[in-house]
Amino acid sequence: TQTSAKLLLQRGSKWIDDKLVFTRDIRLKLPPIDPLPNLENVFHLTEGIRCDLLIILAEQSVYKTSDSTKEKFFNMYEKNCRIFQSSLLPGTHHLHMNDPDIVSEVINNFIKDSLKLDEP
Repeated sequence: TQTSAKLLLQRGSKWIDDKLVFTRDIRLKLPPIDPLPNLENVFHLTEGIRCDLLIILAEQSVYKTSDSTKEKFFNMYEKNCRIFQSSLLPGTHHLHMNDPDIVSEVINNFIKDSLKLDEP
């Protein structure tokens, strides 16, 4: 949304010598990773995840993953994590800024489910 865009610009830029400079673009802070890790490397690295895990996806996200890749990773998370939940919500990548109420509801329910497992 326009409100979210203004907030991102406010948080991620500053004026230097009458020029607007972006300060939060990670590509400006880290050297490029070359070559990028392939899918099998990423899978191997994430196999060690054991925490309670919630993944929130946006329906209109520009970040796309094939269904077979998602299934492979999600199956691994379900096997390795005490709790694994995923939620597909309407919106774009910044849905947490544009629609925080629906995101917070999913997060709060996940935390409640996690805490219930710790009860005696």
